[in-house]
Amino acid sequence: MAEKDVYVSSLLGCIENIRSGVTCIVDNHYGGKYYDEVVKAMIETGVRGCVPRGGYEVNAMEGLLEDRGRILSDTERLIRQWHGSANGRIMIGIAPMHPCFASKEFLIKAKELSDKYGVVYHTHTGESKKDQELNLAYHGKTDVALLDELGVLGPRYHAVHTVWISQKEIGMLAKAGAHVIHNPVSNMYLGSGVAPVPEMLAAGVNIALGTDGPASNNNQDLIQSMKFAACLHKVNKLDPAIISAKQVLEMATINGARALGLEHEIGSIEVGKKADITIVDMEKPHIAPVHDPIASLVYCANCNDVDTVIIDGRVVMEGGEIKTVDEHEILRKSYESVEELKERARERFGTKF
Repeated sequence: MAEKDVYVSSLLGCIENIRSGVTCIVDNHYGGKYYDEVVKAMIETGVRGCVPRGGYEVNAMEGLLEDRGRILSDTERLIRQWHGSANGRIMIGIAPMHPCFASKEFLIKAKELSDKYGVVYHTHTGESKKDQELNLAYHGKTDVALLDELGVLGPRYHAVHTVWISQKEIGMLAKAGAHVIHNPVSNMYLGSGVAPVPEMLAAGVNIALGTDGPASNNNQDLIQSMKFAACLHKVNKLDPAIISAKQVLEMATINGARALGLEHEIGSIEVGKKADITIVDMEKPHIAPVHDPIASLVYCANCNDVDTVIIDGRVVMEGGEIKTVDEHEILRKSYESVEELKERARERFGTKF
């Protein structure tokens, strides 16, 4: 992908999230370059966002590998340049992609950088059985046990997915005050497994809801992800009461704010908090009549029902119309980028693209 491709696709991703009622995005970007373009797109569209700078150091395909010194120095540059910008809407983080793709030195240095600047440490953790097998072979321990031993877990740590973790490791996450990012649609789409969400909730772990990216979820609709989260665990435990609509709504709102250390600023509508508000039109045949607003939102609504989105007191979408950027022009540019990307792929790899 060229610089323009990352910028245009980031604009498109921001618009898709706004249309889904999302006011704050955590985008674990990786690939070695163009992180600034993601930040610029967030600023331009008006979303609140955190960009954890991703990096692969070992065990991955050559095109993704980077020197850990470069990953860390570039992350520090991004923090100094962007963290706290746009009236505090923009945050930067550090993101070793998976423990199995990082040396112990990289994992520890990333923690030092997270502590130095007070930024998020965001890592795929216990996502798949294959990842855990590779981590056992490379580090001698599964993800959470390794991170606990290294002192990486803490209140700024995002354990992304946590499908393959033990009860003992759940205890480690709870004790450290780490946060879990649950991506139910991605886990189902990839056949990764079912995260032990009820067990983590019972242990007191803060769980935020995510969608993951377009490579493992073709729809970034966080409203429908709430329904998937609820239904997945009900059927997995054969218990319709194992998780409630209120719990998954909290995962999508205040728990996400807690994961970013922003629960006193965003995540709920309260006096003194920032005005990050989503208005959903529930006067529709597939929702109305509404008896329980929370249950109706979680089980009946979808992204097409989002009417208005306000972020930091600014109306970024009203009546279904994006107010900050030209949506149609961005869509047009996205088609141009795709054709140019295909052409570059043909030149590099042959006619199969």
